[in-house]
Amino acid sequence: MKKFLFIRHSLAMEKYEFRGHDFDRPLIEKGKIRAKEFFKAVKNIYPVINFIITSKATRAKETAEILKEFYPNAEFRSGKLE
Repeated sequence: MKKFLFIRHSLAMEKYEFRGHDFDRPLIEKGKIRAKEFFKAVKNIYPVINFIITSKATRAKETAEILKEFYPNAEFRSGKLE
């Protein structure tokens, strides 16, 4: 049986604070810290993750890259699946 874990991006800059396309909004420092704390707990529940798949949105990729720190052996894919 396959299991899927869906995680939304961490805290990003507010739309009104960011000058640029919404797709390019980055995580804020507090979001990076929260993601690390959260993924540390996730690692205790899910010791192995095989795949990390994310959209190409900056905040999603940054969150997924933090997750990858906890699962260095997971295959990482960003964007369209083929």
